[in-house]
Amino acid sequence: MLTSLFPIILKYLKDNSSEVRGTDYRYSCSFKMRNIKGAYYWYLVDTAVIEEDENGYPIRTLITCTNIHQFKKDEIIYYNILKKNKEGMYEVMLEGVEDNNKDEYQLTPREIQIINLISRGFSNKEIADRLFISLNTIKTHRKNVLKKTQCKGTAELTNFAFSRGLL
Repeated sequence: MLTSLFPIILKYLKDNSSEVRGTDYRYSCSFKMRNIKGAYYWYLVDTAVIEEDENGYPIRTLITCTNIHQFKKDEIIYYNILKKNKEGMYEVMLEGVEDNNKDEYQLTPREIQIINLISRGFSNKEIADRLFISLNTIKTHRKNVLKKTQCKGTAELTNFAFSRGLL
């Protein structure tokens, strides 16, 4: 299952890293691994490209593997590719699930951006000022995100985003 995702990620990085350095990209994937006792646990693998070759393929990466079993609510393998924007924040460029269907939550890029700012501790007012949109628009986005993700609050939303590699 994981072997089917990596060609998608590598192809995207190769096709798109000419516009921006490949080192401005990260990719994440959630999956289950079996431990020595035979129990399966969910993990999030987050990979940051440190160095690329002349063809845009990553040759050195920093990989972190985090146990997300206590946060994971479903049995779907998620993956995404993020790119650093001018402000140094990562934005989702490509995302999907094991069968390459769109994420069932249908979050917009703006909603993902707002989730990132919420998880970093910004208030609604601070987010509105930072994104140059109204406070009411932020409140509406936040309400829609909570409804789409079925999260009850900020902590649960942060765990949701973390378990899918959005942070």
